[in-house]
Amino acid sequence: MRGLAEGATNRQNCTFEKPQVLYLAYQVSSDSFRPPPTKIEAISDYPQPANATELRRFLGMVNYYRQCLPHDAHVQEPLHELLKGLPNKKAKLRWTETALQAFKRCKESIVDATCNTFLRPDAKLVLRTDASNITIGAALEHKEPDGLWLPLGPFSLKLDPTQRKYSTYDCEFLAVSASIKHFERILEGRTFTTWTDHRRLVYAAQQRSDKASPRQVRSLEFISRFNNTLKHTRGEDNVVADALSRTKPSEDTAQDNEVSITTRHLRGTKTLKSQKLKSQRAYAELHRRSTSQRRRTTKSPEQQLGSPTHRLERFRHLVRRRPRSRAPIPTRTTSSPSFRGGA
Repeated sequence: MRGLAEGATNRQNCTFEKPQVLYLAYQVSSDSFRPPPTKIEAISDYPQPANATELRRFLGMVNYYRQCLPHDAHVQEPLHELLKGLPNKKAKLRWTETALQAFKRCKESIVDATCNTFLRPDAKLVLRTDASNITIGAALEHKEPDGLWLPLGPFSLKLDPTQRKYSTYDCEFLAVSASIKHFERILEGRTFTTWTDHRRLVYAAQQRSDKASPRQVRSLEFISRFNNTLKHTRGEDNVVADALSRTKPSEDTAQDNEVSITTRHLRGTKTLKSQKLKSQRAYAELHRRSTSQRRRTTKSPEQQLGSPTHRLERFRHLVRRRPRSRAPIPTRTTSSPSFRGGA
């Protein structure tokens, strides 16, 4: 022990009796942690990126503190769209008004970063989830002895184009399973309650496996590993998770939202435009068939049948071949002299 104390400690690198310290670029106190003021100032003063490399560097700085940023997935969406389709890393960015607003909101979010608390071993845990057509969100909280619920960390995830076509039930189901997977290290081995504003989801564990889709079965199998209780809450009371999943969308996001809503309400059917195009194609095909039928019927019956050789080849498959008659097999009842003599 003495050797460990002498060899592993350096007085110059140690601080004692401090209310908070800087550890792994986080300002850590006895009960919470948050981004330090120096990093907040550096991100707030970051100049507007000119190419993809500079923008990725900025997003990397912001995402390092994503566990303290509730709306990072939705806020950064226009910036990620700005990086698509660039020929190389040094290509200049074409900034739009939506991207500039997102860049500004990223700086504001790091200034307003939440102060996450540390988990108490005997505290009650609550996971609040919600979903929208664009993102899903969740917030993990624990209860203090004075009855106050404090945040342990937020979670938000942007839905891909396929997930945006999910039904409301599947989106809410995805919010529960994805948030539990995100906080898996904290929730595993503990008892917690999941609150959702979708009442049908409360009875998800009671539904028959043959009535659920393969994706729902996999999610149920994953959720069943945890000591979890699903409960319903009103949307007005689910404030934190609702805010994480329903931030103000940008212009591009609003258009995607309208497409997602149209697809969801049609429940997998095609849109009106595609249905109209399908009807036009059907009418064109019907017109083509009727025209070709009229063209074929203008010939006389002799012309339609063609030459005798052609008629023979045409109807050859309709002629059945007569099976060959075989000689009967000799039996004891057969009146054959040779058979009797041999017997």
